[in-house]
Amino acid sequence: MTIKCGGAVFAAHKIVVLPQSKVLAAAFRNFIEGESGEIDLEEDDPIYVRKMLEFCYKQEYTLGLGEVGSALISHTHLYILGDKYDITPLREHAKANYEEILESTKTQDSKYFLESIETLYEFTCRSDDELRCIAKTVICNRLTEFIMMDSWRDLSDRIANDILAWVARRYILFPKEKLWNVSARNSQTKLGQCPQCKIENKELLQQQPTGWTCRECW
Repeated sequence: MTIKCGGAVFAAHKIVVLPQSKVLAAAFRNFIEGESGEIDLEEDDPIYVRKMLEFCYKQEYTLGLGEVGSALISHTHLYILGDKYDITPLREHAKANYEEILESTKTQDSKYFLESIETLYEFTCRSDDELRCIAKTVICNRLTEFIMMDSWRDLSDRIANDILAWVARRYILFPKEKLWNVSARNSQTKLGQCPQCKIENKELLQQQPTGWTCRECW
């Protein structure tokens, strides 16, 4: 199979790629793509399409030397591609890499973090809140640092206001413990293994669209 993207052409094996992506598999069932063996991903960046294909073969992807500083942005784009083409392992791998970097991100790297948030808001919908929530939690924990940065002022008003409203609702107006208790009274709960932290016998709360979660991961 041949994948065209932004002037780049990638050769890949259907037997490797299509079983991992329901979206691409469905596209190749189309008469034109099926006959030609070609598909044009004209909306996507070839840099990240290449890494997506690398992941399909190796179950990991590598960053170039010039991408080390902006790794958060790369992981964000790959999370988005994993979601767009329904490659769940890629989506989860990119999310894990994103979280790992955030645990050690320093002030000098924060411009890339804020840029990654802009990318998230541009290419993900509100219902896909998983990576957005991770980013918002980091901002909440370092709010004073971020709002004093020039790059914070460069964020669109829509994004900045949404983040600040989320922080206020979750951590100021409604402390987490109180909000959990209110949500638990109005939602279905059960005992079981938390899908996020994998700990057994936890009280789980069903929350849309993310599904079941325990108190600590909520």
